[in-house]
Amino acid sequence: MAVVSLRQLRDANGNYNASGQGDEEDVFRVEVDDKTMTQNEVVAGAFAFGLPQLFAPRPGKPIFLVNSIRIRRQEGTSLYWLVTVGYSTRTPKEENKQDNPLNEPVKRTLTSEKGMEILTKDINGVACLNTAGVAFDPPIEVRRSKPRLTFVRNELSHPGAKQQEYEDTVNSASWAGGAAGTVYCDSISAEEEYRNGVNFWRVTYVFLYDRRGWQPRPLNQGFEAIWVVDGEGNPVDPYRRRITDGNGEPITSPVPLNSTGDAIPKSLLPDAAIHLEFAGYPSKNFHSLGLPA
Repeated sequence: MAVVSLRQLRDANGNYNASGQGDEEDVFRVEVDDKTMTQNEVVAGAFAFGLPQLFAPRPGKPIFLVNSIRIRRQEGTSLYWLVTVGYSTRTPKEENKQDNPLNEPVKRTLTSEKGMEILTKDINGVACLNTAGVAFDPPIEVRRSKPRLTFVRNELSHPGAKQQEYEDTVNSASWAGGAAGTVYCDSISAEEEYRNGVNFWRVTYVFLYDRRGWQPRPLNQGFEAIWVVDGEGNPVDPYRRRITDGNGEPITSPVPLNSTGDAIPKSLLPDAAIHLEFAGYPSKNFHSLGLPA
């Protein structure tokens, strides 16, 4: 989807008073290559082709500044849009650019999100196992609070592409005070608004922080182990076999395994238990979002 061309159709009539104040308009025709483009996408693409932006001076008449941009689809076609650019000598000065909602500062809010979380290892990194070296069933749960950082920013374009790219990802590098992998993009939402002649989107970004990181780290445990000897102690090609208890019966609860897939002796637990890490969330460069983190 893109803007193909921009052409000025005519200079609209202006009006003036005895003190030299007045208003003027230019009308432009914008051609696009996709009829599904929104007004915001059309205007953003037209800026790249030279469409005057808010507060820009009128060529040849610098006392006139752009104070409005209006857009509508041209009658009889879905690939052409008419954009009316209004100029006025009464346009607010540069220091009053906050009248343009796109120039408003980003609003940041810090709260917290509370919930229950399964505890697989304690604050010292020790696996949570009972005296038999087995994970608790039901598992131990603790209450956790996660800092919640929210950004609200006015943007010209719909953030659908960013929503699909960044939601359910974690930071690939240090961001907003959090080390890589500790900040999770929870949601990107938006609401369309119109103010002061500008059609824009009020976009809300929500992030959660967890100092332990977000990638899943389950306890390495199971009902089967990797065996490298047969029943008589002779070396064999590694194979997987059900673990049995002291009576030779198959175990009914999973037991911790070491890095080679063998059952860890009970005497070494819980200190010898290990946790595996899996890439459950993609990593993204959150700096690319341009937020004042």
